[in-house]
Amino acid sequence: MIRIAQASSSENRTKYGKAPNQRRTGASRTKPEGNLDGELNIVDWYGGWEAVYRAVDGEVAERIATIAYRAVANGNYIGYSWSGNTQLFDAMKAKGTTDPMDIDTLVNTDCAAKVGVCVYFSGIKDERLRTMTTWKEDEILMSTNAFVKLTDKEMLSNGKGIQRGDILWKTGHTAVALDSDPVISDAMFYFRKIPFRNITINSGTPGTRALQRAQSVAKTGYRPIDVRLAYVSNSALAQVVPFFGWGDEDRIAVNFYRASGSGGKIDADIVVVYVRKDVTEASW
Repeated sequence: MIRIAQASSSENRTKYGKAPNQRRTGASRTKPEGNLDGELNIVDWYGGWEAVYRAVDGEVAERIATIAYRAVANGNYIGYSWSGNTQLFDAMKAKGTTDPMDIDTLVNTDCAAKVGVCVYFSGIKDERLRTMTTWKEDEILMSTNAFVKLTDKEMLSNGKGIQRGDILWKTGHTAVALDSDPVISDAMFYFRKIPFRNITINSGTPGTRALQRAQSVAKTGYRPIDVRLAYVSNSALAQVVPFFGWGDEDRIAVNFYRASGSGGKIDADIVVVYVRKDVTEASW
């Protein structure tokens, strides 16, 4: 069974409330997390999602899931409210911790603010995550270049291919998957990072192409479906644009366009996203 960690609503089942998690049940000295229910809770999979955001780095995804779980577990101090919803983020930053269980003052969060905490303290240090809302979530997550967006209907409805640490989104709500789909292996999607190191950019007119690099991305049993820039060492020197080249989905091209016009060296990482061919043929 796939579990979902989320921040749902306050003690009054409204948008506004007081910390901590007054709706939590089953808490005791030996079981401080209680039944992991209430304002912040862990529930079995339900559908209706509109998008899934998957971290390119599997270690980031694991940290997102761990933080999401432990924020629910700290029902002694963490509650739900739209007012003061940055309090969990601020308290963790002030303590210099990445573990919500370290929080020992009363704080609030909400669904998107909690996801922002999970992403920021997993290592994606974008300050916009502090005040993230569901209507800004796509813009913020995708601009970090740390996630790919998945919209397969079976995944959104039934959890087919979901992986631990996936961020679930629908209009007005967001959450984190704590488990991978037990039926479809976690190799349904495959991520490949391709480094380009010590690339020489000759001086020239800004906006013109300095060079192009080609790379085969063929992988047996998989079809590449997306290619994106994950890292560039100096965006002031060059704009790096990857794409599938020459009508061949098993080959990418990477263009390096002069930004300032000056010359120098640059590093870049490109990420290619694959899906299993049998999944593609069955449901795409």
